[in-house]
Amino acid sequence: MEKPAIEEINIANDFSLTPIGRLKSQSDSSGEAFRLDILEPKLKRAIDSGKKLRVNMNGTIGYPTPFLHEAFGKLKLKFDLKVIKEHLIITHDNNEYVMKVWDYIENAGEIL
Repeated sequence: MEKPAIEEINIANDFSLTPIGRLKSQSDSSGEAFRLDILEPKLKRAIDSGKKLRVNMNGTIGYPTPFLHEAFGKLKLKFDLKVIKEHLIITHDNNEYVMKVWDYIENAGEIL
């Protein structure tokens, strides 16, 4: 069986070198802006087409906790966790970021 094609988001190239803040009212580079404008639409498209979406987190100056909570933690409120796990791949050279993101996704109700 052929593996599904993968679409990719590179946060540094496609969004911001300096992601910061939780809400759009705080920053154009906020977690809410990333989730609503880029991540959710691309994840929905990947799910609908049976593909995987890779989010490459390398290349930014870092990720504040409010950005990660808002950008990734709220995915579970829109998509089923099992479906997210089937279609989303998170990559970063520092595996701690990857583990944090999955923790925020899996425990969305507890952190938001």
